[in-house]
Amino acid sequence: MSPMHRIATILLFGTLIASNPAIAAAPIGTTVSASTTVSAGGRTLQKSSPLFFNDVVKTNATGLGQFEFDDGTKLAVGPSASVTIDKFIYKGQRTVGQTSIQASKGAFRYISGAFAGHKVATPYGTIGIRGTAFDFTIRNGKVYILLFRGNVSFCAEARLRFSGGRPRRSQQPPTAQQRH
Repeated sequence: MSPMHRIATILLFGTLIASNPAIAAAPIGTTVSASTTVSAGGRTLQKSSPLFFNDVVKTNATGLGQFEFDDGTKLAVGPSASVTIDKFIYKGQRTVGQTSIQASKGAFRYISGAFAGHKVATPYGTIGIRGTAFDFTIRNGKVYILLFRGNVSFCAEARLRFSGGRPRRSQQPPTAQQRH
């Protein structure tokens, strides 16, 4: 192969990888189950399909998906839902890390994994998570949270903290720096 063909092949391959992050990146999680239509990054997901950083997971009106991430975090996605896996850092057995998703619409169950640095961003506020299992739904301009165990905090215009299933309003509204 001539040097020009070699260079053209390398550039073409590099462009292909750069334009498709799923090819370039290592998986950060796996599909446990997917019914009807569940997709991410243009791919239809099935059992054992990988999830990647920045995947946008979407379900149709009857779609259901369950996912497990490398740190043990579990996410279930209900019908007509959309969620972006926008941050995931996990260093094997080390407990230092972060995970963040952006949920746009739908119903979800979230069970946090090996470390406490979890956040769920919604159009109406951010949910901070610590050793938690909870459901949340984004519907009609509101976020509904059902806490099973652990603690979550919801940060919007007024800060609410849920502990043992009871919401408590913080004494002062958050400053601009505290808002997420």
